[in-house]
Amino acid sequence: MKLRDVEDTVTGQKERIDLQAVAIGTYQPVEYVVIESKLLDGEKVILAFEKRSLKKLRQQFPNIVIYFPPEIIELYQHKDDKEFIKKIHLVKKNFKGWIVPKRKGGSNNGDSESFKQMFGH
Repeated sequence: MKLRDVEDTVTGQKERIDLQAVAIGTYQPVEYVVIESKLLDGEKVILAFEKRSLKKLRQQFPNIVIYFPPEIIELYQHKDDKEFIKKIHLVKKNFKGWIVPKRKGGSNNGDSESFKQMFGH
């Protein structure tokens, strides 16, 4: 278990959470979490736990990129390639798309290797 103290940006209350449970989507006491990303120079992103919240969150936070736990897991696979993660974020931000994990056992048209080849990374 990886525990971390997290402060609610609205109420200021602190809570200790299990980051691994967040990553795999089993920790869901809230609808979403607003995160200031160090990797993205302090830009705020939202980690949403329920897809049914997407429309409401996009209306409430039109300029903030919304991620879901499987997308965070996929990005974590590239944690050592910060520039690649920034490029993926920029594409998601501009096109409001989804990060589709690479399929087991091979390449697909939406995998990260194809993306790296398209964008010369």
